[in-house]
Amino acid sequence: MINEMINYYLELHDTPFTLELIGIMSHVYADTFSHYGFSGVSSRRNKVDKNSIVLKNASSPTAKYLDKKLDSFFRKFGFQGGLWTNIRRAIMSDGAEILSGALGHGAVATLPDIPYLEWSFTYEDPTLTEGLSVRNNTEIFLEACEKLHTVFQRFASTSKGYDDGTNGVDFDSVKEKVVDLLSFQHGKLERSKKWQDTFSKEELGIRAGEEIPHYDPKTWDKQRDNFVTFDKPRDAVKKEVYCFYQAASLHQHYILRELMPKHNLGVI
Repeated sequence: MINEMINYYLELHDTPFTLELIGIMSHVYADTFSHYGFSGVSSRRNKVDKNSIVLKNASSPTAKYLDKKLDSFFRKFGFQGGLWTNIRRAIMSDGAEILSGALGHGAVATLPDIPYLEWSFTYEDPTLTEGLSVRNNTEIFLEACEKLHTVFQRFASTSKGYDDGTNGVDFDSVKEKVVDLLSFQHGKLERSKKWQDTFSKEELGIRAGEEIPHYDPKTWDKQRDNFVTFDKPRDAVKKEVYCFYQAASLHQHYILRELMPKHNLGVI
């Protein structure tokens, strides 16, 4: 299914919101690697033994950081992440101390999304991977990076205005540097800066003058909030945040109303 989605979105490279759509696609594709073993719905098969979670390679500062992060997550959503009905109730009531069930990877909080982590856990259902699951997130993320690199090459070669004629950087030439970036144990701000610095120094094979901009969600928030000041609605259409809304709307409809039903999966 994921490859069908990728192929379809690449065909839409001439739309004004193609970059935003490729961004959404990239997030979804990456999650198929980091979130494997957990279905994206409320399912008892997602439940794990809460006492079985072991962090194998966390330094002392990292362990303290993760302890705090996990405590905050489970206080907010309850252990196992909660069934959607409970999550919805918690959102409305702002209280989630006694949730049960398992929505997606909620049972293991954000551990699948931390690129440097080596960890393990045991499912409550022992028939799943013989009960025990051992994860090396760096290896998982590296595979995702390589696959995404291939997709970006396809996009650049077929879209208008994004191909510089080089077919991109050979992934093998930067693989060791990517491993170094993924395995860097620090908070998200420090990890983001390491990516930015590595990129700007051309250590990822990108020519001088390119940079990874600082992520600031307020930029698009301001664009959206200014919509009411526009005399002409067409002025809003030109904004990046509007393009994102277009891409997100298309993605939601395509996945829920076309792709999933095609494979006999329905969301009611």
